[in-house]
Amino acid sequence: MEKEISVAKIVATPSKSSWSQAYNAGKLFAVLSLKVSEDGPSEPVDSEDYLNLLGKEVLETLESEFFSLETKDLASIKGAVSKTAEKIPESVESSFVVGSVVNNVLYVFIRGKGRADIRRNDKFGTILENREPNLTAASGFLQDDDIVILATSDFSDLITSDVLAKSLNHQPPNEIAETLAPLIHEKEGGAAAVILGIKKSEESPILEPKELPS
Repeated sequence: MEKEISVAKIVATPSKSSWSQAYNAGKLFAVLSLKVSEDGPSEPVDSEDYLNLLGKEVLETLESEFFSLETKDLASIKGAVSKTAEKIPESVESSFVVGSVVNNVLYVFIRGKGRADIRRNDKFGTILENREPNLTAASGFLQDDDIVILATSDFSDLITSDVLAKSLNHQPPNEIAETLAPLIHEKEGGAAAVILGIKKSEESPILEPKELPS
């Protein structure tokens, strides 16, 4: 039987030059931040609606591309994320982190700067981090009581690894979010995170880790 997943989200206040969102549908999860220069790119961005509408289009595309896949594995989902990322103009700086759980396997993809971290068995580690504009990926089996955090680069800049690790001590995602949210909500910008809590269903076996920190 598959894992049960609880979800909490943290999102900063948008501004004219930055926008972020945390998203989930079923077992598809994502955080996205978009930024433009205060001077603006070549296309007009004279209102917050520009980034808001662009962000919604990107997330709607991700949902459409993902749920239309007949087979969901590392290669096929990476292709869906890559196609989705094509919606983001080069003039817009982005941090795009996508996670999906399929048959107890977590797939993580990062396009642009971003991080995915995990707490497992009282240990904290990084699943995947990207500081480049390219698309990177990782995968591994989930275990009972794992806590996974998908975060934009702005979130990771505001919430250091030490602060994040200390906030994950045996708390469910909603309580973790309540602890961290005040540090984010007082800021404008592209900070966003999705926090996933993993629990096994009845009679679901614990699978050995693969690629994720042990």
